[in-house]
Amino acid sequence: MADIETDTKNGVVHDEKFDESSNHAPKLDPYGFPLRPQPTDDPLDPLNWSFYYKFFVLFQAAFLAFLGPFTQAVINSAFAPLAKAEHISLTTASYVTTVPILFAGISPLLWSPLSNVYGRRTIFMSVGILGIVAHCASGAAQGWGSIITARIFMGIGTSAGMGIGAAVICTLCMSAESGSLILSKATSLFHLLTLQRFMGIYVVFVTNGAHIATVVGGFTALNPHLGWRWCFWLPSIIWAANWVFNLFCLPETLYHRDNRTGISHQQNSSFRKLFTFNSVPTQRKVKLWDFTHVFIMLRYPSVLLPVAYYALSFGTGSVLFAITAASAFGSIYHFNTAQVGMASGLSTFTGTLLGELAAGPVSDYILLLNTKRTGGEQKPEARLPAIWPGFLLCPAGVIIEGVCFQYQTHWAG
Repeated sequence: MADIETDTKNGVVHDEKFDESSNHAPKLDPYGFPLRPQPTDDPLDPLNWSFYYKFFVLFQAAFLAFLGPFTQAVINSAFAPLAKAEHISLTTASYVTTVPILFAGISPLLWSPLSNVYGRRTIFMSVGILGIVAHCASGAAQGWGSIITARIFMGIGTSAGMGIGAAVICTLCMSAESGSLILSKATSLFHLLTLQRFMGIYVVFVTNGAHIATVVGGFTALNPHLGWRWCFWLPSIIWAANWVFNLFCLPETLYHRDNRTGISHQQNSSFRKLFTFNSVPTQRKVKLWDFTHVFIMLRYPSVLLPVAYYALSFGTGSVLFAITAASAFGSIYHFNTAQVGMASGLSTFTGTLLGELAAGPVSDYILLLNTKRTGGEQKPEARLPAIWPGFLLCPAGVIIEGVCFQYQTHWAG
C-alpha cells in the first residue's frame, strides 16, 4: 500500500492508497515506484503521448504564455511618441501597459476553473478571439480613453496562456510518489527531470516576453513608415497568426481519469477529436467554489510567502524597469525608442536568462543536500532556500538603478 496525492473538493490530501492486491495494479517506473498520476491504457491520454509530441504541445503552451506579456509590452519603448500624439504625460502613457497587466493578472482566476470543466483548448481559443479583437481595437482607437478601454480587453484576451499554460505542462508529465516515501537520488532525478525541464522552458518563455517586446517595439516605433501605432498592429498580426496555428495544432490536454488506478473516465474515438471543442465530457457544472477555493491555500505560509516574494520580485525586477525605462532613458540620456528598447530589453533578458539557467541546478543541489541530511526524505519546500540569492540581488539591483538615474551616471551603470 502506498500513499498518493489526490484532488478533492477541499484541496489536496495524501490519504489515498494504491491497493496492490486489487485488479488494477499500479504502473511502475524502472525503479519500482508507482507513477503519479497513473496513466491509462488509452493512447489518447496525454500521459501516453510520445516525448516529441509532448514537446510540440509544450512549445505551443509556452509560446502562448510568451505572447501575453510580449503583446502587452511592445509599446513600452514608445511611451514618448504616444504621449506626444495623445497630449498626455509619460506617466499617464505608461497606463497603456500597466492596465492590461492588471487585468491579465486577475483574469486567470476565471479561466482556470472554467478550463478544468470545459477544457483548456476551449478556453485558449475562445479567449484568444477576444485578444485578436482587442489588439485591433487598440491600433484603430482614436483618443486616449478608447485606447485604454481596448487595452483592458486586450489584457483579458491575452491572459489564458499565462494563467493555464502551466496546467498544460503538468498534464503532460508523470512524477513519482513523494512526501512520506523515501526516494533515492537516482529515482528522484528520473521522475523530476522531464517536468522540471518542461516547466523551466515554460518559465523562460513567460518571463522574457516583455523583455524581447521592448526591443521589437523600439525599432518599430522608430521606423518612419510605421510609428507607434504599429506597436499595436504588429502584436495583432502575431497573435492572430498564432491563434490560427493553435486552432489546427493545439490538442485538448484535459483528461479525466482515476489517478489512483489509471482507469479512464472518457473515451475519445480518434486523435482528431482532440482538436475539436467537445473532446472532454462535461462531468459537472461550474460552482462558485471553483473560483474561491484557491484562496484557501493562502493560509499556508509555504504558499503565501513564495507567492508574495515572486509577485514583488517580478513587479520590481521586471515590470518597474520596463515601464520607467522610456521616461528615464529618454529624459536623462536622450535615447530614441530603439535605444530605449535595447537598454531595457536586452539587459533584463540577459539577467533573466542567466537566472533561469542557474535556478535549476542550484535548487537541485539544495534539494540533494537536504535529502542527504534527512536520510533520503524529499519535500518540495526543501527547494525554497534557493530564493535567497534573488532575495538579495533583486532589491540591490533596483537600488543601484535608482541611484544611477538620480545621479545621472553613465547609462551602462
